[in-house]
Amino acid sequence: AFPFLGKGDGLIALNEIIDTKDIKSELSLGYKEIETERIIGTKNKSRTYGFSKNFMPALDIKSEFGTKWVQLYKSIIEKGTIEPIKVYEYLHNYYVEEGNKRVSVNKYLGAPLMSAYVTRIVPKYDEKNEKIVVYYEFMEFYEKIAIDFIELSTKGAYKRLYKLINDMNFDKGEEINEIRYMYNAFKKPYLKNGGNKLSITIGDAFLKYLELYADFSINISKNIRNMWAEFTLEDNEKLEFENDEDDVKPFNIPFSNYSLSKGELRVAFVHYKNSETSSWTYYHDKAKNILEEKFDKKIHIDTYYDIDKCESSYDSLDEIASYKYDVIFTTSSILMNDTIKASLKYKNTKFLNASENFSSKSVRTYYGRMYETDFLLGIIAGQMTESNRVGVLVSYPIPEVIRAINAFALGARFVNKDVNVFVKWMSKDSPQKDDVLDMDKQFIDAGCDLVWNNIACDKKLNDEVFGLYKIENKDIKKWIYLAGNYWNWAPLYEEIIKTLFDGSYSFIANTWGINNKVISYVWDMRMGLVGLDMNKDYLSFELEKTINRMKNLVNKEVFDIFEGPIRDRFSNEILPEGEVMPKQDILSMDFFVEGVIGSIPSIQLGDDSEKLLDVLGVKKKY
Repeated sequence: AFPFLGKGDGLIALNEIIDTKDIKSELSLGYKEIETERIIGTKNKSRTYGFSKNFMPALDIKSEFGTKWVQLYKSIIEKGTIEPIKVYEYLHNYYVEEGNKRVSVNKYLGAPLMSAYVTRIVPKYDEKNEKIVVYYEFMEFYEKIAIDFIELSTKGAYKRLYKLINDMNFDKGEEINEIRYMYNAFKKPYLKNGGNKLSITIGDAFLKYLELYADFSINISKNIRNMWAEFTLEDNEKLEFENDEDDVKPFNIPFSNYSLSKGELRVAFVHYKNSETSSWTYYHDKAKNILEEKFDKKIHIDTYYDIDKCESSYDSLDEIASYKYDVIFTTSSILMNDTIKASLKYKNTKFLNASENFSSKSVRTYYGRMYETDFLLGIIAGQMTESNRVGVLVSYPIPEVIRAINAFALGARFVNKDVNVFVKWMSKDSPQKDDVLDMDKQFIDAGCDLVWNNIACDKKLNDEVFGLYKIENKDIKKWIYLAGNYWNWAPLYEEIIKTLFDGSYSFIANTWGINNKVISYVWDMRMGLVGLDMNKDYLSFELEKTINRMKNLVNKEVFDIFEGPIRDRFSNEILPEGEVMPKQDILSMDFFVEGVIGSIPSIQLGDDSEKLLDVLGVKKKY
């Protein structure tokens, strides 16, 4: 029986959903195979007659339309669809210009692909419309590799997909066929498990899967079921433990009352680098030492360094997890996907990752608002500069660093509207004194009298070229340290360990619903995770009072650092007066505020010299 309905509500017409003023151009893509399920309408309203919204025929089978449809059906059954259709592509979907009946019959027959001549309608760019921004990223991706059957919905996702495909080293010319095979192998079991009920696209889910599993020959259905919670992130609420002590410390039980029935708690710290080459690792190591003293024989800690030097970071983490630790902390966002994959395999181990830009239901994340102390450092710089020019030395063009520069500049201009902040980039995690010396000479040439070294956060590693310092003379023979900020991970690690001892770690999961929440620990100055060190020999008493007063206002949430008006370095309004920047915009910051002199460098995708940039780099190019 043919699917004739006798009536129809009509196809979607492209010329009714877009306005010509919103179109930038039309681009011919030529002849290609397109997914039948993405054909969702017709180009013109006049061609909607005779079909329901899903392209099934809506007129009586005995009508002229019905007779032609049946004849076409018999022809396609016998010979196939000979003549390609003509379609317009707009935001990943196709609208038919010629061939509505051919589409109708092929949809009825369940044909997955159709031959078509395709014209792309390119919308005008709108930076405030995320869908348009992502579509432009898709077009850039398509120019490099002509894959159009994977629809992604988040900024940066196409660059992640390109990097994964590039790393797979397919034979030249086989990339599209290989990825189509992998995509279809994933798609069927994903939809069978209910993927069509989720808010993310199939492509979004495929990318999540691809970032964890590269082998598509086995266990696809099993892996999908294991990581199902990761697919549902966008459908559920994220639970952040922030300033409220009732949230961060659900139980205030003296440590002497803690017990663990099975004996000591086995803990592992997994670092991407080591304490001698990375000040980031140094501070986590420092916290680990405090934990060992605090918990004494109740805890056993093993530390693993230099995962970046291993042939496979996941294989290394997998081996570590096989030692049956109670909890594993991975201290780099680079290890987030590896940590998720390990957590799906070792379900009796708790996994946490030090990351602010990623969310997972399998792995809890933790981080701190260092930008609060960056703002206070800016105030000190704004008050103490005599030239109104301050240099900032930074490393990675990632949101965290860009946010730090902006908070620093906002602090400086909060007390001195004439200050300009000059940014220079250095591709070293912990530069030595000679490296900083070379950069300081450039800052002096630009007229700077103060420099903030945002790369090296540890005086022990880098002598006096730490934090914010004054250059005493043009020969750069003397630095005067003024202030610096630092990480203090011990309080956060201590609280997490305590919740594991007293059972409240699982209590949080059971009470709040771990299957329905993404849990992240977000701490700040108030909680002691980040701190400010001031050299009182050189800071005036009045300036110290100002800093402490602003610190209290920030801690009490009376003052918000990223509250409008905020303009970018070109004086374009980013945030109007009185509005507070949303958390997600703070986390993904990719611009410089007014008063910052410098630019954000682009990152070449596929360059393995620094994986952090592949993961978090703001401006990635192919």
